[in-house]
Amino acid sequence: MNYFLDLTPFTCPLPLLMSQKALKQLNQTETLTLILNNRSTIDEIKLLCQQQNYQFLNIKQINRCAYQLTIQK
Repeated sequence: MNYFLDLTPFTCPLPLLMSQKALKQLNQTETLTLILNNRSTIDEIKLLCQQQNYQFLNIKQINRCAYQLTIQK
């Protein structure tokens, strides 16, 4: 199952904390798609994925200031 979380209204550290909480609730092989507008938050989420052994599937820029990330637990 794929879950979606739009974090564009939030500033650091909330996007990282909310992403971490959402990922903990996923079952194995489920995915979480995030929408973010802060490049530094993306780097922090990549680091979180490495530390927790989550699979960072892709990132794409969806407009001038927003990015879509997909992570698999």
